[in-house]
Amino acid sequence: MGKRPLDVRTNALADDYDAVVFGGGISGTAAAYVLAREGLRVLLCETTGTLGREIVRGRNQFAGLPRYSEVSSAVREFFRCLMLHRGWFDGEMDPAAAAVAFDSMMEQVGADVLFQVWPSEVCAEGGRIAGAVLATKTGYRAIRTTKVVDATSHGKLAQSWFEGSANPDARTVLHVLFNGADGDCETEQSWTTVGLGEIRASCRPTYWPGERRLSLCADKFVTRSEWMLHLPSIVPELKRSFPSLSGSAFTYVADDVGQTPRLRFRTGSIDTRAAGHVEDSEGLPYEIRRNMLGDPLRLQGFAMAGSWLEGMPFDPAQEERSLMNAFRLGELAGRSLLAD
Repeated sequence: MGKRPLDVRTNALADDYDAVVFGGGISGTAAAYVLAREGLRVLLCETTGTLGREIVRGRNQFAGLPRYSEVSSAVREFFRCLMLHRGWFDGEMDPAAAAVAFDSMMEQVGADVLFQVWPSEVCAEGGRIAGAVLATKTGYRAIRTTKVVDATSHGKLAQSWFEGSANPDARTVLHVLFNGADGDCETEQSWTTVGLGEIRASCRPTYWPGERRLSLCADKFVTRSEWMLHLPSIVPELKRSFPSLSGSAFTYVADDVGQTPRLRFRTGSIDTRAAGHVEDSEGLPYEIRRNMLGDPLRLQGFAMAGSWLEGMPFDPAQEERSLMNAFRLGELAGRSLLAD
């Protein structure tokens, strides 16, 4: 790789953007949408080849989008684009169509999107964002900007500026698909597996005839490699526990493992003003405060939009709530930068 252009101010090849959003999941896409809709020139950076990973690769597809569209402009625009691309089936989303819908959202507001790029560092001068450096397959790329949103999966950029604390409640959910199922599958089963502990499995039919999605929840943090190691013994257990799967074929494992963050990041800011609301585990309003999203006294122009925020309610087993909270968190992060 080429020499890294550390000084974004004097680099003649540096690009200029009003805001750069790192992480093209739901929160990052929502933040980019809010910022670009206000006329800012926005760059959205994603490490993979698609936006909206929690839906597209995570196979999360069950959500009441019409209801949440009433309180979230980002959800409303995503829903509109999803229906435009015929990816809505009365309460269920087609993950493939969702990928196109997220692309359409960015196109509608004129946000630029870069795939297969990684955040290298955020550059600051006098406590203010001055730019960012991206790592690509061909070298480093410098960006001049005054606003950055960290919506990465693990708070990679936040780790350099804010404190993290361990989260003892970390756990994961894995989604798998079966085709050729016959009969009802609206049940939940649980059993104990050596190495993973107790596993709770719930089964739901998708919009495709005979297809079932099984959600496996472990009450501890399980890596993707650990899931894959145990999957050969889990699949027969699923077929025993859910009779409708007995003659079906195991076809797909979600690319992303939904997981409770192992670290929670805090800013240390004393600004407790309300920024907006998400939902808690009971579906009640949960207040997001300004000091959860960033701290202008430490780094102005930087906002965080990850489930790893300290106090952010996140349960990977609550599929709909996690997805909709991600949309709203991204919106709040984008609005906080507009207010600076």
